Amino acid sequence: SQKTNAKISVEKVDFKPFKTFVLKGLLILDHHNDTLLYANDFSIEIKDYDIEKRMVNLKLLELHEADFNIRKYKGEPKTNLKYFLSGLIKKKKKRREWSIYINQLGLEELNFTYEDDNKLRKASRVDFKHLKLNNVNADFKDLVFDKGILRLNSKLLSLKEKSGFEITGLKGDFFMDKNRLVFKNFDLETPNSDVNGEIKMEYQDFTAFKHFNTDVQLLGEFEETFVDGNDIGYFAPKIRGVDRKVKFKGIISGTISDLKADKLFFSYGKDTKFEGNISVKGLPNAKTAIIKAEVRDLETYEYDLKSIPLLPFGSGKTLKTPKWMSNIGKMVFQGKFSGIASQFEAFGLFQTVAGEIRTDVSFKITASS
Repeated sequence: SQKTNAKISVEKVDFKPFKTFVLKGLLILDHHNDTLLYANDFSIEIKDYDIEKRMVNLKLLELHEADFNIRKYKGEPKTNLKYFLSGLIKKKKKRREWSIYINQLGLEELNFTYEDDNKLRKASRVDFKHLKLNNVNADFKDLVFDKGILRLNSKLLSLKEKSGFEITGLKGDFFMDKNRLVFKNFDLETPNSDVNGEIKMEYQDFTAFKHFNTDVQLLGEFEETFVDGNDIGYFAPKIRGVDRKVKFKGIISGTISDLKADKLFFSYGKDTKFEGNISVKGLPNAKTAIIKAEVRDLETYEYDLKSIPLLPFGSGKTLKTPKWMSNIGKMVFQGKFSGIASQFEAFGLFQTVAGEIRTDVSFKITASS
């Protein structure tokens, strides 16, 4: 407590000397006398340790019924966690970082908050400066933190954020260092979405995440995946209200502001299917983003087109189709198109039961048509 300027108390301790510790009612108060950590049960089983080599190897680390609150108070440069940890670390002599190995890390009924009192709140979305995760349950295997590299295998992760966004399951092999983040065998499930594949992120350093849309390079190789527009809306509010599901697979690369999708297959609605390549410049602004597509095969029907939501999303407005389209059934297109979502040009072969034509057509969607 003296070193960290924090109050630490424990209701009860069960232990076997130097190997197993169970702390009951662990409470750590920060430098403002607010709760940094409370755990009804905090269990550690030590496999091996070496103080001189700054190494610890744990067989088990578990938190049960815990509250973990990280906060950056108004006008302060560091979080309460950094203030706490800085009291534990000697600054006089530079030494190697600790190497940490944990065979099994378990979280059960954990509540986590991150609050930055210096930042304004953003409503109706996942706000990473004011984050609140409830009922976090996790089962991580083979966690390694060594020389700035973090590895772990996620068997289970479930949680619910205060915005309403929920993860019912997250599995995969995770790797992160100062320049890249890799998630192999990725399997993310929400009540409405199921994302599968491999995801990589590359960045100059961690400050790149402050400008995520432009400074973080993405590479995603997705297997059969289902994404609900409402889940995306928690992170991109301009898309909120697109209550439609899309099934897709393919390779997505680039930054959010300059994104490419190759070998892409997706389906929408009842019978719409697309195969081809797409590039989008200008996201996350869906109104002005420029879309270019090479369409190997696009099959659709009027009833699917009429279900496509229009801006502002959530208003209930959908795409209006011309009267002649209701009588022609399946429409097939191969070719190219480019433009913004509300105004674009299409070049290629357009086929229906009535025949086929070579097209060079401009489309413009207005408020009335």
